[in-house]
Amino acid sequence: MLVTGLKKQRGCWYMVELDGEPAVKIDRRTWDESPYQEGSELDDEALRALLASSDRRRVWEKAIWCLSLRDYTKQELAQKLRRDAEPSLVAETVEALSEKGLIREETYARALATERITRQHRPRRRVQQELLQRGVDRDTAEQIVNEIATDDLQEALALLGKKRYTDIDMQKLRQKVCGFLARQGFDYVTVRQAWEAWYAARGGSDEFCDGGFGDEL
Repeated sequence: MLVTGLKKQRGCWYMVELDGEPAVKIDRRTWDESPYQEGSELDDEALRALLASSDRRRVWEKAIWCLSLRDYTKQELAQKLRRDAEPSLVAETVEALSEKGLIREETYARALATERITRQHRPRRRVQQELLQRGVDRDTAEQIVNEIATDDLQEALALLGKKRYTDIDMQKLRQKVCGFLARQGFDYVTVRQAWEAWYAARGGSDEFCDGGFGDEL
């Protein structure tokens, strides 16, 4: 096959014309660093090698760009890269980046857990589950969550401190407060303790029962 033309495309690509027809898109840097130019002969093996090198470069550059914006777990980064590349190439790229220390999974997990617990006041078990879903291994997720010096009752009360309830009827108020905490992922014991502490701080007193929302907890 004869290279009869190169046309620049958007996004750092060349459209390579072979035997007078538009044939393949190749990353510009990959082409410019190759020994080929207009007028060169390309066989099938050389073309496959060029395309593989082009794909590898583009995936690597996208990964580096993503990591320059924020940290990722290996699982998250792989999911993002799979939109534009074959799974085997993605796995190869992610592993190479990890070996070079460019994927800071533990740093990312610690920052995320701190944000979720201390700023968003989410329960610890919910945060640990989120870390697992993002690809953090179980031991690391548990360790990171346990390192954060707070507890679910403290965070539940912090959440309630941001709410404004106007109900006078204690039963309705309890149902709203406890239903809200349950939807945030707090367990039954924490919901009960938070309600009692919060209601007492408002000058009330209540012997806790599930109040009809036990199934929700």
